[in-house]
Amino acid sequence: MTERSLFMLQLPLDGRRVTAFALAHGLDGDIRDGDGGYAAHALLAALFGPQAPKPFVLQPRPRMPGAVDLLAYSPVPLAALKAQADLTAPPLAHAAVDWSGAADKAMPTALPPGLALGFQVRVCPTVRLARGAQDKSPGSEVDAFLAALDRPSNPTPGLDRQAIYRDWLLARLPGAAVLDLRLDSLRQISLTRRAAPVGDSRPLTSIRKPDALFTGRLQVADSAQFMDTLTRGVGRHRAFGFGMLLLQPAR
Repeated sequence: MTERSLFMLQLPLDGRRVTAFALAHGLDGDIRDGDGGYAAHALLAALFGPQAPKPFVLQPRPRMPGAVDLLAYSPVPLAALKAQADLTAPPLAHAAVDWSGAADKAMPTALPPGLALGFQVRVCPTVRLARGAQDKSPGSEVDAFLAALDRPSNPTPGLDRQAIYRDWLLARLPGAAVLDLRLDSLRQISLTRRAAPVGDSRPLTSIRKPDALFTGRLQVADSAQFMDTLTRGVGRHRAFGFGMLLLQPAR
């Protein structure tokens, strides 16, 4: 398998200027919590076009009201992305990034099997339904817990939501052996998305989805598979603030 370059980006965002950009595009401008990923998605698309990095995660800066760091993985280094933004990005989008404080680093192209790492990941644990699902069209995206409740093979109604989400995540970390896993937070949020075109417009809609934050420790089992997982991200909605696997020293 050919080794591919991967960079971790850190883009400091000015909350007020992100709000100005978002409101100009008919979006909620608050990116500090909840569904801020949609405004960030639109901002990245305006800055970098098809090279917009994903997955990404938003991290508010402590003691700095309105300041947010956007962390992302990208096959394109910061210098090339900034050159693209300098040339083509709208001024409102370009001004939302503190370019003087932006940084990147090259990630290793391979990791030794057996390496232990801590990790954190924010995920949207949903599944696509197959044929035969009750009251849903094949291909519909639903909460993984609700899908488990509707499964005909489910023998009891007493399924544990946290256990379902834990199993969902474990199945989506190829190349890694998870040593321990903890669900730090769980909530339901309204995600903003563009609906199918209606005339000349695509109206905004809101859909309720689960939002789970996991931390844990893992061991690299297959370097190439694990690097693919890191590059691609975990689960759905990776272009909207979910699925970025943040690595930490093992404890």
